[in-house]
Amino acid sequence: MNIAVVFGGVNCEHDISIITACQVMNVLNEKHEVIPIYIDKTGIWKTGENLLHIEAFPDKLGKTSEVMFSTSNDYLYIKKIFSCVFKKFLKIDMVFIALHGKNGEDGAVASIFELNGIPYANAGICSSAVACDKAIFKDFIKGINLPAVKSFTLLYEDFKEKKDLYLKTIEKNIGFPLILKPANLGSSIGISVVENSKDLTEKLFQVFQFDYKILIEKFIQEIKEINIALYLKNNKIIVSELEEPIKSKEVLSFKDKYENGEKTAGMASLKRKIPADIPKDVKNKIISIAKKCYKSLGLFGICRFDFILDKNNKIYLNEVNTIPGSYSFYLFEPVRKNFQMILEDQILEAKQRSIKKKKLVSTFESSTLKNLKLSGSKGKF
Repeated sequence: MNIAVVFGGVNCEHDISIITACQVMNVLNEKHEVIPIYIDKTGIWKTGENLLHIEAFPDKLGKTSEVMFSTSNDYLYIKKIFSCVFKKFLKIDMVFIALHGKNGEDGAVASIFELNGIPYANAGICSSAVACDKAIFKDFIKGINLPAVKSFTLLYEDFKEKKDLYLKTIEKNIGFPLILKPANLGSSIGISVVENSKDLTEKLFQVFQFDYKILIEKFIQEIKEINIALYLKNNKIIVSELEEPIKSKEVLSFKDKYENGEKTAGMASLKRKIPADIPKDVKNKIISIAKKCYKSLGLFGICRFDFILDKNNKIYLNEVNTIPGSYSFYLFEPVRKNFQMILEDQILEAKQRSIKKKKLVSTFESSTLKNLKLSGSKGKF
């Protein structure tokens, strides 16, 4: 199969995306023809032989060619040398999206493949958009009665206009300590803990540099963070082992996740306990909540759910990553599913979803336009 892997992107998680993609491509290369599609930090889509290898980044990319997808077909187009013209280059059988965060994990890139009818191994547009926006996701899980930390959403323009009002509202409804999160970022980027009202205004403006929408949550101290990954196969949800990440500070940081191991390890380098050191009934409850959310949100592909437990083992669903770092392959190894197996499962599922979609009625014949009565004036019916 000709399998394209799309990665990079115009967002703060660009570098992490490269690591995830190279891990995926390294495994897919054993059985398939892999076409790397790298979106650079200016938004240009490129392909080239060196892009298959992590050692090429950031500044040894070698010869690359600009590429694009057109509409209504499953071909990748390549730009002619010394020309603005693109020509058909290669038929794409399916796509793995390895983008994290904005302009990728939020469904933006998935929409291209939806429009072109190209199978892809990741969550759909709507579920990706909901999951990627932390504030909307919190409203969603509260709506289906899943446990969430008390939260408040704040927009930059509202805060700028009525700063004093919102400061009082936050202090009254959430209280201290609290945690500020950019609504549309991942990898713990931009997250800030606020201990008192004196620091709140300054910290809010700092976080607003990353996003114009902030999720404000009650900060629960002495917590355990628990992660679990799921994916769908033949209408059955496959469940990974549970992990307990080990953090260096009160909040799991970008450095904890990605900078404590080898360059090629990505999320797999994070220090962790596998399986998580939690009671069996708590484990079973977490699995049940994750499954309910996966089905209710209409997810498919590999998704990682992040939970927190307070000191009394009360469970809160924190967020879901529809394109998790390293595709969370390391969480499936303890349940006897290696990286190649879970990627092959994604290929099969993506093909089956595509076949099902093509069987659906997509157009509707009506007599509306034939029976439309026109008046003498332009634009009036």
